Amino acid sequence: MTLPYYGRVPTLVSIAALLDAVREGSLRIARFQRRFLWDSEQRTQLLDSIYRDYPIGTLFVWRTRQHRLASEQRVADLPVPDESANDDGAVQEYVLDGLQRISTLYGALGPGLLGAEADDARRAPGWDVYFDLDAETFSAFDDLEQESDDLKRRQLPLSVILDTTRFLDALEAHRRSNHPRRIENAQKLLRQINRYQVPILPLITESIEDAVQSFTRLNTAGTKLDKAAILHALSYRKEEHGGRDAVDLLRAFDDIRERVKDRWAPVDALDDEMLRHIVVAELQLPIYGDDDHGRFVTALRSSPQVLERVGVGVERAVEFLRAHCGVGGPRVLPYMFQFVLLARVLLTRWPLDEAQIDAARRWFWATTWTHHFASQRRVQGTLKNLERLLDDPTGEVLPDARSVVPMGRFQFKRARDKALALLLAEQGPAVSNAPTEDPITEARAMLAQLGGDALHELISPRMDGAADIDATLLHDAGNIVLTPNEHLPRLRSQLAGHGRELFTPTPCDDAMLQRHAITPAAFEALRRGDPSGFIRLRGEHLRQLERARIARLGFASAPGSDAS
Repeated sequence: MTLPYYGRVPTLVSIAALLDAVREGSLRIARFQRRFLWDSEQRTQLLDSIYRDYPIGTLFVWRTRQHRLASEQRVADLPVPDESANDDGAVQEYVLDGLQRISTLYGALGPGLLGAEADDARRAPGWDVYFDLDAETFSAFDDLEQESDDLKRRQLPLSVILDTTRFLDALEAHRRSNHPRRIENAQKLLRQINRYQVPILPLITESIEDAVQSFTRLNTAGTKLDKAAILHALSYRKEEHGGRDAVDLLRAFDDIRERVKDRWAPVDALDDEMLRHIVVAELQLPIYGDDDHGRFVTALRSSPQVLERVGVGVERAVEFLRAHCGVGGPRVLPYMFQFVLLARVLLTRWPLDEAQIDAARRWFWATTWTHHFASQRRVQGTLKNLERLLDDPTGEVLPDARSVVPMGRFQFKRARDKALALLLAEQGPAVSNAPTEDPITEARAMLAQLGGDALHELISPRMDGAADIDATLLHDAGNIVLTPNEHLPRLRSQLAGHGRELFTPTPCDDAMLQRHAITPAAFEALRRGDPSGFIRLRGEHLRQLERARIARLGFASAPGSDAS
């Protein structure tokens, strides 16, 4: 095995040389990262760091001779050479980490390298950065729009710094108006930009696996990076002669989200990684430990039609989860791999008959209650089990199922507690003051949209009379309600407390109690000033509701578990 090689010492490159490499196309921004994320403060702070000779971090690049990645045709809205201009076999460098910094520098200083071409290629002025020749501070174009004319006259556009003629022209007005300090500060800025050196560390390898792993682990800007992004760049192909279709992985993922946006919300939570796993499964590659990225790229280039099939599988999985499991969006999905496997299996088993629907529903709840996918090693075997189950719905749901995980301290990120949230939504708690004909659908939609933000502790430790409650009880399932944040005070006020005043006394009807799974006994405990008793009684009621569902679906829980 050939190990990846990183330079022992970064290469130090001047800013002008770095930007020249971008302009010439020898250093490319691959289509790993979809957009520029920095705001004007981050951009001006970078330039201020250079001016004050502070470090701006090391740039990481992948140096390769064999691979050609889909690359951006514009950087900071300025054109760069077409990727086809590079000869096959020539060394090419791709930015692994440094998009925000390079884009900022190229947007501010790049026009000076283009010279007269900059006028023809001129983009929106939002990338322009200015240097205040009196205050020695930097400002973005948008931040200066509302400033006075006097302040604007003190600004030197950084776009002229690397163009000697334009730089001297820009200083002429200050020279004529006898502002020597401004001339000095402009020359100081020019010297600092010319002398400043940026460290670049190359990854020198022809191994796709090493490049992918390096890319996904580099995260200096705090931006989430995923494998789908670099695999897109590796597999992308423009339309070729002979009728071969283009492979545009990220575009396909956007199209898939567009297809289900009105049925699953928020659709951006259906992320690239989830869709990538479905593509892996459809290419019949191992889902768990899917680190043979070279094989993925080769298979996808050979069979780009799988992306359309994946879209069909996603639509069917969404339809099933909405209609039969109450899952209205990705945020409330207990496990990503439930969706991945359903999308894969429903491609070849659709439409489902009643027996198959019942079997798939039992499978969904069984994998949720048992934290089945807490170990991803189960994924490949579970795919085969699900296929067998839908082929024979009378078969065993999960041959290797563990016991039901008990309800306890509520944590929405746990699959087990997302099941509780779905159970609460089934009661149909009011989402708005306006009456609705379908309160359950409305509650599920709110839960899907807000996720964990739709769930609250009814009794807060900050309330009067709650100081003596055991802290573990406050976080128990029995204290969790599903309601919009703006309705929480009203709900608390409706649950009138007498004796120890936890809530402001106001009327409360039986329908409202039922919608929040509050039994008469639990309500009476609250009224007599026993919040601990309320939480315990309501928690037991929720557990009884779940036990009934478990029995109804024919899932046998292990002795001694919460649901036994």
